[in-house]
Amino acid sequence: MNRRAFLSSLSCTAALTAAAPARALSPAPYLITARRFQFKLRVPAELAGPAAAFARQVDLASGGRLQVTPVNDASRPGGVHPAAEYEMQLGTLHALHNVHPAFAYAAGLPGGLGLPPSVIATWLMGSGQTLWCGLQAESGITCLIMPGSNTMPGLWSRAPIRDWSSITGRTLAANGLAMDVARGLGAVAVSGGGGHADMMDASVHYNQPKDCAFCAGHALQRCPSLMAVMLPRAAWNSLDAGLQRCIADVALACGPFPPGPAAAARMATLSPLPLSISRAIDRVSEAVVATLSGHDQLSKRVNTQYFALHSRQLGSPRLIGC
Repeated sequence: MNRRAFLSSLSCTAALTAAAPARALSPAPYLITARRFQFKLRVPAELAGPAAAFARQVDLASGGRLQVTPVNDASRPGGVHPAAEYEMQLGTLHALHNVHPAFAYAAGLPGGLGLPPSVIATWLMGSGQTLWCGLQAESGITCLIMPGSNTMPGLWSRAPIRDWSSITGRTLAANGLAMDVARGLGAVAVSGGGGHADMMDASVHYNQPKDCAFCAGHALQRCPSLMAVMLPRAAWNSLDAGLQRCIADVALACGPFPPGPAAAARMATLSPLPLSISRAIDRVSEAVVATLSGHDQLSKRVNTQYFALHSRQLGSPRLIGC
């Protein structure tokens, strides 16, 4: 299957997924060869449930030709791009932040610059297809989008955030560009899970600190992050067209994810942020994205197209950076 046909199949599947709740995929008439493939799926413990569901559906839809075995990846809670030939990674696209900075536009921008995952997914499968394919090709990664997110909104903390002394020098767990925003606010940024951090941003999935009893609605990253299954491009290219379409369909049909049970069950005291801190989050976010936009020519093109989309969604012109 060539790139155009593959992307068209993704677009069709995305439309069907948006129109109906997540469902189990029955065996489909994919044109699959007799060769069998086995993949490890690296996933943090908090995503074990969705990972198991994904593995089951891939096995069913492929008729057993593609087997996926979830592996607990607790040592890398923030997620990194898979290095081994037949490894996948399930998580947010923040996992690719160090592979190429422009993945941040798909993962979720900080402050008021983000867009809902459903809007981002539609963009990547529509007008943004060419840039999205170019970014993946340059990085040697294939990303299979999973719609939806379970992010609990807000900035969680162990104590109320009353003024700048509540942030300066304190540990703040975040992912992606939200880490740069945390540093810009004077906090000590902690990557990934950060279970013992003083604060945790909504950019971190499924893993709010157990002792965070307070929540400010104004998070560093306000919109949820886009989820994906990520695998080396060489491994993706080794699959025949039928298996490629099979696994892409399953990824789209597996979302959205419900909130983690601990996060859903826990009650928090609402603790609004001081206005000066809220404004600082937006100001620092714009500076961080402006720096990102000048990383290279590809980043500039992605930035321009992203903010054209952002302007259409908000109904007012907006352009940050180059």
